Amino acid sequence: MRAGERHGFVRAADGVRIAYVEAGHGAGGIVFAHGARGDLCDWMSMLRDPRLQRFRMIAFDFRGGGLSDYPDYPRSIHYRDDVIAAVAQLRRDGARKVAVLGISRGGPAALTAAGQLYPQRVQAAIGVAPIDELVGDDAIKAVRRSRVPLLVMVNAHDGLGLTPTARAIYRASASRNKQLVIAPGQGHGDVFRFPHAWNAFVAFLRREVG
Repeated sequence: MRAGERHGFVRAADGVRIAYVEAGHGAGGIVFAHGARGDLCDWMSMLRDPRLQRFRMIAFDFRGGGLSDYPDYPRSIHYRDDVIAAVAQLRRDGARKVAVLGISRGGPAALTAAGQLYPQRVQAAIGVAPIDELVGDDAIKAVRRSRVPLLVMVNAHDGLGLTPTARAIYRASASRNKQLVIAPGQGHGDVFRFPHAWNAFVAFLRREVG
């Protein structure tokens, strides 16, 4: 653990204990939701990136992974509750505006939570190569019902074939403030290595959460 990083646990609404790490400072916040077979460590490079230190950031382990609890079914699939718990933790620690980012399998939970919490507790949503639906969290349905400002990012030739899904989520959004960024890569979700994608991401954050 580096100076300025804070590790801990927060409980979701159903009592499941969720592990998290927090970094950065400021009134603008970012919640990072990992993908399948991932954990909060996937986001440590972002939490430690000097270009993002103006934001208060949190990454967490979804239930059933990492250091978080491993509840029995059906509590084991309430992924949206984990995102909501992370948002609440970030706001308790001082974030006044929050963007929720979900990558791949984390996309449906993040986008659904953002739609549910907008506009009082979440002010923006980001999907990075998101899948469309997982255990009751439907990304397309969520953005269709919400005007939450939305940024969708994906490689032109996503390694898991999710480029059409990202486009569909973008098209479905009811928001008047939405943006689709297509990076020129072939990997799955590794869009931030491309300068124009990174710049679009940071510009979106600054505009929506400060």
